[in-house]
Amino acid sequence: MFQKTVFLILVLLLVVFLDSVMVGCDSGENYEKDDAEVVILDNGHAEATGKMLSKLKIAHSFLGDYSTELRNPVLIIPTNGLDPSQEFKDYLREYVKWNGTIIVFSQEDGNAYSALPKGEVVGSGWQDNKGSKESSVGIQTYHHILSGQDSVTPDMNINGYFTGLPKNTEVLLNTTENDMPVMIMYRYEWNNIEINRKDEEEPLLWGTVIATTARPDWAYGEGESTEDELHLLRDMITWALDDQEEMPEFGQSDSIEISSDVANYAPATNRAFSPGETVQIPTVIRNLDDQDCDKIRFTLFDPDQETDVIEIPVSIAAGETATVDFFYQTTPTSKPGYYVFVGSLYNGDTWINDRGTGEFLLDVDASDLSSLTIKFKLRNPSGKLVRKETKTVTIPPGETQTVTFNYPEPFDLGIWSLEFEIFNQEGELQDPTGHVMALGEEYRLYDNILEFVVSKHAEDPEEWFYKR
Repeated sequence: MFQKTVFLILVLLLVVFLDSVMVGCDSGENYEKDDAEVVILDNGHAEATGKMLSKLKIAHSFLGDYSTELRNPVLIIPTNGLDPSQEFKDYLREYVKWNGTIIVFSQEDGNAYSALPKGEVVGSGWQDNKGSKESSVGIQTYHHILSGQDSVTPDMNINGYFTGLPKNTEVLLNTTENDMPVMIMYRYEWNNIEINRKDEEEPLLWGTVIATTARPDWAYGEGESTEDELHLLRDMITWALDDQEEMPEFGQSDSIEISSDVANYAPATNRAFSPGETVQIPTVIRNLDDQDCDKIRFTLFDPDQETDVIEIPVSIAAGETATVDFFYQTTPTSKPGYYVFVGSLYNGDTWINDRGTGEFLLDVDASDLSSLTIKFKLRNPSGKLVRKETKTVTIPPGETQTVTFNYPEPFDLGIWSLEFEIFNQEGELQDPTGHVMALGEEYRLYDNILEFVVSKHAEDPEEWFYKR
């Protein structure tokens, strides 16, 4: 019995070991999608790059030529994928102009890097350098894309280094062998004149270039890639797809506290009526036209957006203003909910303009509109769902309050995401602007995602870099 138990334990340990080291094995699931936000240039080791993204469960598509205008947030140029042609250089320049992020891997010839925007990146290619892997790089400058690393000397398949860099380039990783840059990041900005904008106060547009002499895609295809490379690629893409100006950062032993402002878009009106009552609401009507008005047609929208028309005779001279009472007779069977009306001025059957609006509640207590339900989903850097939580909050109509989500001691390093869905009093899903989603309507979930970082750097910011 004892020997059998020991044997089973050894088998389990072997499975865990193989799972950890065979990171170059194909996941078997294809995440190639036509509408993916991440695009891979179909050149060089593109196939291996695609398999690597599928391993990370990241949707992607392939770019085969330069005839298609590219507005996807992320473009990955595989190992040996840079094209020296002027057409390609112009294409990259146009792409990054519109806030795109380019991620480029190692190239055989170091001169190929000159194709990148600014044309000032110079390097030594992998044909001229012997590669290294274990503790091959050191963190020179910390960035959120390095948050998934558990050491200041990650294991990466490095071939080559950079010898010339554009101005204001950040060096993120150096080689531990000779301290030369092997991963850089820089922005490329355009002013308003260059992009033909007339508004000089319009902020500069900028894109980002992340270049490395690592060959993670080639290594993945050869079954030699490392967990550090996978985590780096994962976090680079997550960071590039995020539109938050700042991501809060925590250590592994910290208690996560993420706050977000939630608005209650229910109507903030004190006009409430009961079924069977006559609705009477004084409404200011301004005739700003040059012809007189002899009647107002009020179009009433009920809670289901069905309409009714109420016509009221009234004389309002051109350029004059009058207060007109909106009348509507409800019945015991009238729909409960929120009603809106719009007044239109007419001269006979000739429409003049639309002036005057109002709203009211029928058979609804305003306090009943104060309840919102928020459903949270917390995902770790690998996208695994680690917690679901539902909160009911009381927010008066028309007001905004801060709602906080807590999670103790996150362990996984990298960029986390907190998704939240807001449901109104009727149980209807609404987007961040308060728009209620119709059945089948596309829901842009990323509008309701807050991201934060868990890193070793957060625990000791002054020491989290490589020292030779």
